[in-house]
Amino acid sequence: MKSIKIEDGNLEFMCVDGIEEFWQRIVNSLKIYNTECFYNENLGLDIRLINEQKVSEYKLEHIVSKLQEWYKREIESIDYEIISEEERTLKAKIYITHKKYSKLEREVSING
Repeated sequence: MKSIKIEDGNLEFMCVDGIEEFWQRIVNSLKIYNTECFYNENLGLDIRLINEQKVSEYKLEHIVSKLQEWYKREIESIDYEIISEEERTLKAKIYITHKKYSKLEREVSING
């Protein structure tokens, strides 16, 4: 499959394939769905938000849930590890086990 690569809001028309194509689709999906709303359709507003220390965990759980929903045919599992949280920037490692490409590990920054 071919993918359009977006870098810092600039559209670059280039072809990427393999594991890079898969990762680019994830990045593009998350950039399009960049409004983090703390709302779960099944649960309403998550009670864990009362404890502010859990906000980072909730954001990552929400992102993992969306990725599993969107890419359930390709992904076996997704996990994460919070590295740091400074002011409004969260750094984490995302671990994805892809059915075709095996394991993928990337460090990500989430601004919020």
